[in-house]
Amino acid sequence: MAIISVPKPLRDKLGEEATDSLIELLKENEEGQKNHLFDIVEERFERRLLESEARLRREIQGVRDEMHSGFLGIQKDFSEVQKQFSEVHKAIANQTKWILGAILAGAVIYPLAVKLVDRLFQ
Repeated sequence: MAIISVPKPLRDKLGEEATDSLIELLKENEEGQKNHLFDIVEERFERRLLESEARLRREIQGVRDEMHSGFLGIQKDFSEVQKQFSEVHKAIANQTKWILGAILAGAVIYPLAVKLVDRLFQ
């Protein structure tokens, strides 16, 4: 707190008791101004903090929305890849059936063909 000094002519005119009362009044006024200033600063700080918080929440929500749409796109792409894998799996299964069928047919036909060739050339 600042030290308040009252000039001698004013102190002589007012007297000691009135001068002390004046000093006390000035100190109370200064303290009141400080408190008022602190209140104003506090209100402004709170308002800016709330505005910043709201802006940050909007930005976070925007990021969440972008992430959500990105994840939906990834999910669609993954679904498409699953379909393609399913088609490849079906094609492999179909080819495997034909290969096994051909091996089985060869296993049955080969001995018959060997016997037939043996009889023809005997």
